[in-house]
Amino acid sequence: QELRNYIDHGAYPTEEAVFTRQLGFKTEMKTAALSEAEAKTYLGDLLWRIHRSVDGETFLNRALSLDPGLALAHQSLGTLRLRQNRYADARRHFRRAIEAGSQDYLAYYYYAFAIHREQVDESQYVSDLSEESVKEMRAALRFARRLNPDFADTYKLLAFINLIRGEDLDEAIDLINRAISLAPH
Repeated sequence: QELRNYIDHGAYPTEEAVFTRQLGFKTEMKTAALSEAEAKTYLGDLLWRIHRSVDGETFLNRALSLDPGLALAHQSLGTLRLRQNRYADARRHFRRAIEAGSQDYLAYYYYAFAIHREQVDESQYVSDLSEESVKEMRAALRFARRLNPDFADTYKLLAFINLIRGEDLDEAIDLINRAISLAPH
């Protein structure tokens, strides 16, 4: 009813903004039809991001029941699981997204991050990282860095691995410096 009243009122406030430089847009736009699973994925992702986790999860699970290999649905559900501190589940979903061919650097970064968080104890302390987890994390982070070399958190996590392992400390310093140059804050 509130929306109907707003529309019936017929007055829509606007705001004008002047930019100091011209905005760049791709001049070519392509459209493509979404499958039912993809549509449910986008809706599920939107819902959990606006704090409707139960509804979002329902749509994401429906999407995966329609297309079990849908990378975007696994990535969204993995991100939700990270926010819920369910790291093993998050890891599993990110692995599925990667296996399905995701080319999103965040799928790889969050996969490594989930592995890392699984090894943090209740006091937020990491005493060691297993050889197997280090291997998986480094591989995922290298791929994330290739996909987006300007994402500071990738360098930060790589440096953290080196520091915890006591390996390649000079490289760890270079990685931290790179992260700081990308995100000085």
